[in-house]
Amino acid sequence: MKEFSILLKRAQEGSPEATEQLLKTYMPMIEKYARLDGKTDEDLRQHLIVCFLLALRKFELND
Repeated sequence: MKEFSILLKRAQEGSPEATEQLLKTYMPMIEKYARLDGKTDEDLRQHLIVCFLLALRKFELND
């Protein structure tokens, strides 16, 4: 959990590498929820990525 906290903090501070690592971690879930009728909906996929990136900024950890 400590590693995640550090990674999240770095991403919130603007580290592209940390942001990319978090996005790669959650991409399978994003891909899963971007599928409609067995096909990837690219607009939905992009929307979910944007929502994920915006949520990174707001997320607070209670250490």
